[in-house]
Amino acid sequence: MKNLSFGEKSSTSGAEATRVGRELNLEWTHGLLYHDVITAHWLPPPWVFTVLVRKDLEVGKDTYVYGYYIMTEEANRFWVLWQLDDILYYHEVNVPGKGFVYYTNNVPINIGYPGQKKASDDPAYTYVAIYATIDNPNVTFYQAGILTGTEDSSSSEGRNF
Repeated sequence: MKNLSFGEKSSTSGAEATRVGRELNLEWTHGLLYHDVITAHWLPPPWVFTVLVRKDLEVGKDTYVYGYYIMTEEANRFWVLWQLDDILYYHEVNVPGKGFVYYTNNVPINIGYPGQKKASDDPAYTYVAIYATIDNPNVTFYQAGILTGTEDSSSSEGRNF
Protein backbone atom coordinates (compact mmCIF):
# COMPACT_ATOMS: atom_id res chain seq x y z
CA MET A 1 0.00 0.00 0.00
CA LYS A 2 1.27 3.45 -0.89
CA ASN A 3 2.05 5.93 1.89
CA LEU A 4 0.59 9.35 1.19
CA SER A 5 2.31 12.66 1.77
CA PHE A 6 0.54 15.91 2.55
CA GLY A 7 -1.24 17.19 -0.55
CA GLU A 8 -1.35 13.84 -2.39
CA LYS A 9 -4.57 12.11 -3.37
CA SER A 10 -5.42 8.45 -3.05
CA SER A 11 -7.13 6.54 -5.84
CA THR A 12 -10.52 4.92 -5.34
CA SER A 13 -9.01 1.45 -5.74
CA GLY A 14 -6.46 2.28 -3.04
CA ALA A 15 -9.23 3.31 -0.65
CA GLU A 16 -11.20 0.15 -1.42
CA ALA A 17 -8.22 -2.13 -0.78
CA THR A 18 -7.91 -0.85 2.80
CA ARG A 19 -11.39 -2.06 3.78
CA VAL A 20 -10.35 -5.15 5.78
CA GLY A 21 -9.09 -6.81 2.61
CA ARG A 22 -12.36 -6.31 0.73
CA GLU A 23 -12.71 -4.56 -2.59
CA LEU A 24 -15.96 -2.70 -2.07
CA ASN A 25 -17.42 0.35 -3.70
CA LEU A 26 -18.42 2.60 -0.84
CA GLU A 27 -21.37 4.93 -1.15
CA TRP A 28 -22.69 7.80 0.93
CA THR A 29 -26.45 8.04 1.40
CA HIS A 30 -27.33 11.58 2.51
CA GLY A 31 -30.51 12.46 4.35
CA LEU A 32 -32.38 15.64 3.54
CA LEU A 33 -32.03 18.61 5.87
CA TYR A 34 -34.65 17.84 8.52
CA HIS A 35 -36.34 20.86 10.12
CA ASP A 36 -39.10 19.76 12.48
CA VAL A 37 -39.77 18.25 15.91
CA ILE A 38 -38.27 14.89 16.89
CA THR A 39 -40.79 12.17 17.73
CA ALA A 40 -39.73 9.22 19.89
CA HIS A 41 -42.42 6.90 21.29
CA TRP A 42 -40.94 3.90 23.11
CA LEU A 43 -44.14 2.04 23.97
CA PRO A 44 -45.90 -0.07 21.35
CA PRO A 45 -48.01 -0.10 19.33
CA PRO A 46 -46.21 1.15 17.35
CA TRP A 47 -42.72 2.30 18.23
CA VAL A 48 -42.17 5.58 16.43
CA PHE A 49 -38.83 7.31 15.97
CA THR A 50 -37.79 10.09 13.61
CA VAL A 51 -35.63 8.75 10.77
CA LEU A 52 -32.96 11.13 9.48
CA VAL A 53 -31.59 8.96 6.67
CA ARG A 54 -32.45 5.54 5.24
CA LYS A 55 -30.84 3.21 2.70
CA ASP A 56 -32.82 0.17 1.55
CA LEU A 57 -31.00 -3.17 1.52
CA GLU A 58 -30.67 -5.37 -1.59
CA VAL A 59 -31.65 -9.04 -1.71
CA GLY A 60 -28.61 -11.31 -1.69
CA LYS A 61 -26.19 -8.60 -0.50
CA ASP A 62 -24.40 -7.99 2.81
CA THR A 63 -24.36 -4.29 3.69
CA TYR A 64 -21.60 -2.94 5.91
CA VAL A 65 -21.59 0.48 7.60
CA TYR A 66 -18.18 2.15 7.32
CA GLY A 67 -19.21 5.53 8.59
CA TYR A 68 -21.85 8.10 9.34
CA TYR A 69 -22.33 11.77 10.10
CA ILE A 70 -24.95 13.50 12.23
CA MET A 71 -25.59 17.23 12.50
CA THR A 72 -27.86 18.30 15.37
CA GLU A 73 -28.91 21.55 17.01
CA GLU A 74 -29.54 19.90 20.37
CA ALA A 75 -28.45 16.97 22.53
CA ASN A 76 -29.91 13.64 21.45
CA ARG A 77 -29.22 9.93 21.22
CA PHE A 78 -29.09 8.42 17.72
CA TRP A 79 -29.17 4.84 16.51
CA VAL A 80 -27.54 3.53 13.35
CA LEU A 81 -29.89 0.58 12.78
CA TRP A 82 -29.86 -2.50 10.48
CA GLN A 83 -31.41 -5.98 10.26
CA LEU A 84 -29.84 -9.44 10.00
CA ASP A 85 -31.80 -12.72 10.24
CA ASP A 86 -34.95 -10.98 11.56
CA ILE A 87 -33.01 -9.28 14.37
CA LEU A 88 -32.56 -5.52 14.55
CA TYR A 89 -29.06 -4.36 15.52
CA TYR A 90 -27.98 -0.85 16.38
CA HIS A 91 -24.93 1.28 17.06
CA GLU A 92 -25.66 4.08 19.53
CA VAL A 93 -24.29 7.60 19.10
CA ASN A 94 -24.80 10.02 22.01
CA VAL A 95 -24.40 13.67 21.09
CA PRO A 96 -24.18 15.82 24.27
CA GLY A 97 -25.16 19.10 22.61
CA LYS A 98 -25.35 21.11 19.42
CA GLY A 99 -22.74 19.98 16.92
CA PHE A 100 -21.56 17.62 14.23
CA VAL A 101 -20.34 14.02 14.55
CA TYR A 102 -18.39 12.49 11.65
CA TYR A 103 -17.08 8.92 11.82
CA THR A 104 -15.39 6.71 9.21
CA ASN A 105 -13.21 3.65 9.59
CA ASN A 106 -11.66 0.86 7.52
CA VAL A 107 -13.49 -1.64 9.73
CA PRO A 108 -17.31 -1.51 9.55
CA ILE A 109 -19.27 -0.90 12.75
CA ASN A 110 -21.36 -3.99 11.92
CA ILE A 111 -18.49 -6.37 11.09
CA GLY A 112 -19.72 -9.94 11.52
CA TYR A 113 -23.35 -8.71 11.51
CA PRO A 114 -24.02 -7.15 8.10
CA GLY A 115 -27.39 -5.77 7.12
CA GLN A 116 -29.18 -8.38 4.99
CA LYS A 117 -32.45 -8.67 3.12
CA LYS A 118 -33.95 -12.00 2.15
CA ALA A 119 -36.64 -12.23 -0.52
CA SER A 120 -39.14 -13.26 2.18
CA ASP A 121 -38.35 -10.33 4.54
CA ASP A 122 -40.91 -7.63 5.28
CA PRO A 123 -39.65 -4.57 3.33
CA ALA A 124 -40.63 -2.36 6.28
CA TYR A 125 -37.53 -3.61 8.16
CA THR A 126 -34.91 -4.09 5.45
CA TYR A 127 -32.78 -0.98 5.54
CA VAL A 128 -29.89 0.77 7.24
CA ALA A 129 -31.00 4.00 8.90
CA ILE A 130 -30.18 6.64 11.49
CA TYR A 131 -32.91 7.45 14.01
CA ALA A 132 -33.20 10.13 16.68
CA THR A 133 -34.42 8.43 19.86
CA ILE A 134 -35.19 11.28 22.31
CA ASP A 135 -38.35 13.39 21.94
CA ASN A 136 -37.81 17.07 21.16
CA PRO A 137 -40.95 19.24 20.86
CA ASN A 138 -38.92 22.19 19.47
CA VAL A 139 -38.52 22.66 15.74
CA THR A 140 -34.81 22.04 15.12
CA PHE A 141 -32.40 21.31 12.25
CA TYR A 142 -30.88 17.84 11.80
CA GLN A 143 -29.06 16.05 9.01
CA ALA A 144 -27.41 12.64 8.72
CA GLY A 145 -25.64 10.36 6.25
CA ILE A 146 -24.44 6.76 6.12
CA LEU A 147 -21.33 5.37 4.37
CA THR A 148 -21.98 1.78 3.24
CA GLY A 149 -20.39 -0.95 1.16
CA THR A 150 -22.07 -4.11 -0.15
CA GLU A 151 -20.89 -7.54 -1.25
CA ASP A 152 -22.63 -10.76 -2.28
CA SER A 153 -24.07 -12.63 0.71
CA SER A 154 -22.47 -15.83 -0.58
CA SER A 155 -19.12 -14.37 0.51
CA SER A 156 -18.92 -15.22 4.23
CA GLU A 157 -15.67 -13.30 4.65
CA GLY A 158 -17.09 -10.62 6.95
CA ARG A 159 -19.18 -12.92 9.13
CA ASN A 160 -16.20 -14.99 10.27
CA PHE A 161 -14.40 -12.21 12.18
